[in-house]
Amino acid sequence: MAINLERPDPHLFVPWVLLFCLDRGAGGLMNCRVSLKRASHFCLVLFLAIGQACALWAGGGPEAVCLLVNGEDEESRRIAETYAELRGIPEANLVVLTGIPNRDRISLAELKDLVLGPAFAELGNRELAGQIDYLVYSTGFPTRVSFSEEAKSHQWVANAEGSITGMTYLYRLLDEQRLPFLSPNANRYFGGRLRLQTMPTDGVELEAAGDLDFRAPQPFRARTSWNAGGMPSRDVEGVRYLICSMLGVTRGDRANSAAEIVAALERSAQADFSRPEGVFYFTRSGDLRSKVRNWAFDDAAARLKGMGFAAEVFEGTMPRGKPKVAGIMMGSASFDWIGAENQLLPGALCENLTSFGARFAGSHGQSLISQFVRAGAAGASGAVSEPYALQFKFPTPYLFVNYASGLSLGEAYYRSILSPYNLLLLGDPLCQPYAEVPRFEVSGIRDGDRVSGNVKLAVRMEKGRPARVRIAVDGRIVGEAGPRDRYLLQTKELAPAEHTVVVIVTGDDQIATQGRATYKITVMDNSVPR
Repeated sequence: MAINLERPDPHLFVPWVLLFCLDRGAGGLMNCRVSLKRASHFCLVLFLAIGQACALWAGGGPEAVCLLVNGEDEESRRIAETYAELRGIPEANLVVLTGIPNRDRISLAELKDLVLGPAFAELGNRELAGQIDYLVYSTGFPTRVSFSEEAKSHQWVANAEGSITGMTYLYRLLDEQRLPFLSPNANRYFGGRLRLQTMPTDGVELEAAGDLDFRAPQPFRARTSWNAGGMPSRDVEGVRYLICSMLGVTRGDRANSAAEIVAALERSAQADFSRPEGVFYFTRSGDLRSKVRNWAFDDAAARLKGMGFAAEVFEGTMPRGKPKVAGIMMGSASFDWIGAENQLLPGALCENLTSFGARFAGSHGQSLISQFVRAGAAGASGAVSEPYALQFKFPTPYLFVNYASGLSLGEAYYRSILSPYNLLLLGDPLCQPYAEVPRFEVSGIRDGDRVSGNVKLAVRMEKGRPARVRIAVDGRIVGEAGPRDRYLLQTKELAPAEHTVVVIVTGDDQIATQGRATYKITVMDNSVPR
């Protein structure tokens, strides 16, 4: 069946995705019996009600992450627990799955029935669905997803396989008959459309969507729908996505060890807001893999320099002896990163365009992105199956422009690619080395407070007013509002015990970066007169 290159059919969304509704208050959509005590409610009452149509806020933060764990893989558990501790991910946001096949490839039906369906159902039962922007796989999961062989009737599809991270990002398009996730314009969050590309690499023409520029950063939120033109929309035809990555791969002869993965994740967490001073490299050579993106190397490098960052278009396969690599975009079938004596900075993002850069099973002779993880990369991306040398299947060079603008690694990556189904993204999607965290003070609450009844909070920023304030209690977002001076917290329905309250403030800037203040409080028995 033919796919419309310009407009994937929005009515192809399959019924199972209704298990995971991202609108607030949509928890518990599926009747699923789980041994989970329902969380107590914590009421946030706003002095002034607000409404905002089509507002975009940056995704990210530990409360917005669902971390999937293979419950029958001890290594998967350990790495997930380490990452959750590094990032402050609430325990309720870890979903442990069983029955995951112990192999590198699963079918699309298995992805939905054994992974996404159970995960979304659990999030619904925990009343967390409305706050999830990121779905992150720990180790111990398959990396490839197979689908109908009919997909190969399209000239741009070589193999009926995709990656588990790319397919999860496109979760609303996983129709097994019509395969809309194959569209070159499947990712509307990209902010533009592919208008022309003759195979394999003779021409690329991308156009901006409406008032947006696909070369400019745009914050992500899973509750935002995107229309066919790449604009945020509340239209019924809008498509939603979930930022997705895998922490690492430990299965396979050339995979990473658990220690290497943990070390890379630790470096990534330390890189946040540090603005590392290094160089973003684009490699240009006569290799077909490099030619795909030659069209934008110079412009992307110029934009980075205009933002105050160092960038270089390197003539050759790969630079050597570079001590401060902030990121690298390559196109090579074979390379030796460690042997070249290059040093990645904390937060570095690495990407290589080749056929099997993330194919950890089987023999194919190409270099794997595990080399970047071994060297301490915060994120690395490669193909799990033959993608052909097509721009829409790989990030554009504006990947680094988005990243250096302050977007999280996950946001920058998916903002830069039109059709991510072939590519596996490894690493920490929350890493934000170049973001500027909002500075603010909260009055009315202190760490260690013993409280009951109503608690009045006030938020004051160093500059301007907050674009949004959200309150999380024990990991669950319980209320949000726009730029107001005061907020009233009611604790009467919260169990008498110690609780963690997080005030999350989003700045009124292009990136919508979040700042956080955390308080441990003890709620007294509200039923006792005082």
